[in-house]
Amino acid sequence: MYNVYEGPHAKLVYLNRKVLFETYWALDKSGKDKMLLLRATIVPKAKSSNMNAPSRRKSTIHYKLNNQKVCQQMFLKTFEITNNPNVV
Repeated sequence: MYNVYEGPHAKLVYLNRKVLFETYWALDKSGKDKMLLLRATIVPKAKSSNMNAPSRRKSTIHYKLNNQKVCQQMFLKTFEITNNPNVV
């Protein structure tokens, strides 16, 4: 689960991710929801100046672990969760 990571988020060492993981899974459902909401910020997309190709995307999500922005994949793998609503 927690392999040595050499990518741009190498600062998030194994122990930090492990503590986040263990804290998350020790919480009840509402606590888990709150923890994820505090770390995933939905940001409205700014209006594009390019009127020829409007974007269908209305917002974007920024993920943070220990106040460091990370990609969605790293965020999901840290908590061993999925973004698929059909998987429980």
